Amino acid sequence: MLSSLHIENIAVIRNVDIDLSKGFTVLTGETGAGKSIIIDSINFLMGNRSGKDLIRNGQKNALVSALFTDIPNSVVLLLDEMGIAPDENGELFLQRSVTIDGKSQIKINGRTCPASILKEVAGLLINIHGQHDSKYLLESRYHIDLLDSFADNAELIDEYKVHYEKMNEIESKIKSIFISEGEKERLTELLNYQIKEIDGAKLKKGEEEVLNTREGVLRNSEHISKQIRFCYKALYSNDKGVTAATLARKSADALSSVSDVLPELREMAEKLNNYAYEMEEIAVSAKELAGDISLDPLVELNEVQTRLDLIYKLKRKYGSNIEEILNYREKIADELDGITRSDEIIEDLKRDLSLVKKEADKLCSAISENRKRAANVLEKSVCAVLSFLEMPKVKFEVSVLESEKYTPKGRDDVEFLLSANPGEPLKPLSKIASGGELSRIMLSLKSVLREKESTGTVVFDEVDTGVSGKTSQKIGIKLKQTSESCQVLCITHSAQIAALASQHLFISKNEQEGRVETSVSLLDYNSRVHELARIMGGIEITEVLLSSAKELLDSSQKY
Repeated sequence: MLSSLHIENIAVIRNVDIDLSKGFTVLTGETGAGKSIIIDSINFLMGNRSGKDLIRNGQKNALVSALFTDIPNSVVLLLDEMGIAPDENGELFLQRSVTIDGKSQIKINGRTCPASILKEVAGLLINIHGQHDSKYLLESRYHIDLLDSFADNAELIDEYKVHYEKMNEIESKIKSIFISEGEKERLTELLNYQIKEIDGAKLKKGEEEVLNTREGVLRNSEHISKQIRFCYKALYSNDKGVTAATLARKSADALSSVSDVLPELREMAEKLNNYAYEMEEIAVSAKELAGDISLDPLVELNEVQTRLDLIYKLKRKYGSNIEEILNYREKIADELDGITRSDEIIEDLKRDLSLVKKEADKLCSAISENRKRAANVLEKSVCAVLSFLEMPKVKFEVSVLESEKYTPKGRDDVEFLLSANPGEPLKPLSKIASGGELSRIMLSLKSVLREKESTGTVVFDEVDTGVSGKTSQKIGIKLKQTSESCQVLCITHSAQIAALASQHLFISKNEQEGRVETSVSLLDYNSRVHELARIMGGIEITEVLLSSAKELLDSSQKY
């Protein structure tokens, strides 16, 4: 249950702390006092609003926090799956703040969390029902979800969805493979041509880099040969017999001859001998490289350039390098194989699709049977509650019709139908229900469906819209009965409903330091009588009104 709520700098609320108890709590107050701001604040805490537009004028930030206690075990298990756990006292503290520039911070038990987690957690703890729920009821596309919740169809639908997704996957494959005979012939011819062109080039990975290097050598063959000959003569051999290697050895011999006197020269002489060997190796290796240059480099250069031109043309068509061209070749070979075998592959996929549909149909039948059984129970339960809420002649029916079309929820079309008066045909809710009727239908559904929910706190926002008197009192009785299994909060303008609450909070608006502020106070017995009289009466609260209010409050305690 929601044990306490703190609201700071939200619209006309500067700073409010609300302590809540178990059972049935009502919130009342003058129009414009800030009752809707309480709902907006809870919605903000649940992650349903951005919050920036809620910040009190002149303030830089806003904050809403809530303490939840006595959390049901079913909810604790779901929270545990999300990595969220109540503290050692079994409590959960949610907090959300927002700054004027739109930056939001969320904490659960002091730990920062993303908005997605907050929304999931808050959705398990608290549920708000208001005017938007009436609109929700009017849209038949949502009726199937309400019925499935009542029918406990979640596991079956999850199992069916696996087959549904598999059906879509197979159908997409069939669609992508299927082509006309003319298109098949055209593609076969094109792919065969491309494969033949690539295979004819006999490409090798890394070949282009080797050719580019060879082209550079051949283009500069004369200059390269000249420089290598110079190096060879200078280091190793020439007509004059004086080379760098020879001079190095003679220098080494000279140093060695006096190394007995200066031993340090021995190491230097060894280095010179090593340098001489290295210079000779360099000269010989360079000459060998020069010998690799073609005797007729122009002929070889033309061959290399012709090969590079071919590679360039293939790159323009099939890839930015040889590796990509070869990969493309493998890809189109597979594609060609698929086209050649398309009829065979499609037949295999159709057989697979038939098997998956068979399993899906079994699950659809089971889901549909559950829906029909649940629909029968739901109809009777809702009609019983509606009869109690002064709609005894109403006929409520849940239409479950099989469809040929597969959807993520099976093959049923579900719609809630209503006949408000005897003799009138059943029609969709959107075509028949008034505001007051919708409020009672919503409460009836919520009252019946409540048994399938685990949320500890339920908020009803002006569920008494369009009704009054005896009907309002019965709505209040139903809310009080609902509060036996969960905490119920209700914003109301009805004295009959307010009188049935176990806790009555009064929302008022007053001026502080030149600014309007909303405050929330817990009413005692006398204050409750006065507030009930205000709701019931006109401009002045007379003794007669006070007496009537006292009688209403006292008589309501028996329920």
